[in-house]
Amino acid sequence: VVPLALLLLAWPYLLFFEAKRLDTPIKKFAYQFGREDISMLPFLLLYNGAAAFTLFTAVNEILTRESTQNGPLTKLLFFSCLAVFPFLAIAFVVNRLQYSYWRHERHARLEINGLLQQATYTNQDQQLTFATSEVISIVQYSARQYRRAPWNAYEYGVYTLQDGTEIIITCLLYYSTSPAESFPAAQRETVQRRICWLPDTRS
Repeated sequence: VVPLALLLLAWPYLLFFEAKRLDTPIKKFAYQFGREDISMLPFLLLYNGAAAFTLFTAVNEILTRESTQNGPLTKLLFFSCLAVFPFLAIAFVVNRLQYSYWRHERHARLEINGLLQQATYTNQDQQLTFATSEVISIVQYSARQYRRAPWNAYEYGVYTLQDGTEIIITCLLYYSTSPAESFPAAQRETVQRRICWLPDTRS
């Protein structure tokens, strides 16, 4: 609770420093631990806590001998597990999204030089340098169909270059200012989805 409260208090300052950092001619986007959207953190804590409670209750029910001798208590715990079961399903979706986005962006880095009108994208041992004018299309995949869904903060964009190369940039690479603003000549399109799985992890 204390780390979450400190993060909430520090959030306006993080946004301020992030905005100042992107005012420079060279804009850098890179994943750092703890930079996730603030709206993701409560859901991760809530649903993982509910999932842990459900698993603990179920294991405790199985291992405790008294549970086999007390019918009403057994039924109460059983129905409690059923009531919390939806949290397990939601926790699975949110954790899978978080893990797949993190795995894609943990070594990613995007640097945009506004003076040279040039961008460099690096991910692990691959590096791609291109002019900002080469980005001809940006398709933003968003999960805003359900405003209160726990996973609606997860979204990503597909940046297509003139030679057909596609670059996927997820929301974990930036706070609130999307790199798409640095490519004004690109055509924009927004695609709404229930859950924004990455292309290589979509079920």
